[in-house]
Amino acid sequence: MTLQQLEYIIALEEYGNFTRAADACGVTQPTISTMIQRLEAELGVAIFDRTRQPVVATDVGENIIAQAKVVLGEASKMDALVQEQYATL
Repeated sequence: MTLQQLEYIIALEEYGNFTRAADACGVTQPTISTMIQRLEAELGVAIFDRTRQPVVATDVGENIIAQAKVVLGEASKMDALVQEQYATL
């Protein structure tokens, strides 16, 4: 599991479409699709229901996405901490 994969699932939830989510993330549609599939395989669950348009999160997917937002928020805090530390040198 990578922070990048977490960013991708959040983007897909937001845009409901692989192409638009990929554009927002600056990658190709096959890239975002593959990375999300790998995360789903790693976790052993479907995060998204791909049979619906727009694509929607499954029940477990909603919980995973909520946690992904927390994780990315904490990672952002770590970046800020490092920047703050180096700003004082």
